[in-house]
Amino acid sequence: IPLFAVTGTNGKTSTTNYLYQLLSNLGVRSGMAGSTGLELPSGHRSSALTSIELTSLRKFLRDLTAEGGQACAIEVSAHALVRSRVSGLTFDVAGFTNLSRDHLDDFGDMEGYFAAKERLFTPSLAKQAAVFVSDSWAEKLASKALIPTLRVGPGQEVHFEYLDGRLNLSGELNLSVAFPYGELMARNLALAIAMLHLKGYSDLELATAAQGLKQVPGRLQLVSDAKPSVYVDYAHTPD
Repeated sequence: IPLFAVTGTNGKTSTTNYLYQLLSNLGVRSGMAGSTGLELPSGHRSSALTSIELTSLRKFLRDLTAEGGQACAIEVSAHALVRSRVSGLTFDVAGFTNLSRDHLDDFGDMEGYFAAKERLFTPSLAKQAAVFVSDSWAEKLASKALIPTLRVGPGQEVHFEYLDGRLNLSGELNLSVAFPYGELMARNLALAIAMLHLKGYSDLELATAAQGLKQVPGRLQLVSDAKPSVYVDYAHTPD
C-alpha cells in the first residue's frame, strides 16, 4: 500500500494526522502510526514510541492491509532512521517539516541530527519528497536530497500564505481553504497537502478534502471556548 513518511523536529504528529484526515476525506481507507498511537479501520491502539520498532511496524502494516487499508501515514523520527525502524520500507512520499535544537544528547550536534533525518530522503527509503522551507536546514535538505523534491513555503514552488484564517497555496498547486487553527498548524497542513499532490491528487480533490479538518489531539488544541482561551500543547523543544 502507499506509504507516507513525515520527519522533522516539530510538526510530525500534526502533519501525519492531517495526512490521515485528508486521505480519509478522499475516501481512502487509511492507517496512521505516530506519537499519539496507531490508527486502524478497526480502531485505536496505544504506542509508547514516536516510531515503533520494525517488527511491530510490519505487523501493524500487515493488520492494516488485512483490514482493507489503502494507505498509511507514518511518523519517522531521527532515532527510527539510525536504529533501522523503517528499513526495507519504501515510502511513496517523504515530508520534512523543520529542524531545530533537539536530541543533541543522542546526536552530538545539529549536523549529526540533520544527517540522521537526511537518511529518509534517499532512493533506498523514499521515491519523492516535499520539504517545507522555513529554515536553513530545510533549504539544505531540499538542495541535497537524492530524490525529486518539491519545495513548500513563502516564495517556494508551492507558495504558502496564511491570511485571515485561510490557507492559500499557489504555484505548483493552487487552492484556498478556511483553516481556523493558526499559521503554525497551517504550515503542517500545507506540507500534507503537497505530499498528496505529489501522489497525484488534484487541486480540487485536495481543497474539498481539506474542509472541516479536526484539531490534532494535544497539538495547540483548544480545550475551552471560555475567555481567556485555553490550549493544550505537547511541544517540548526550545522552539
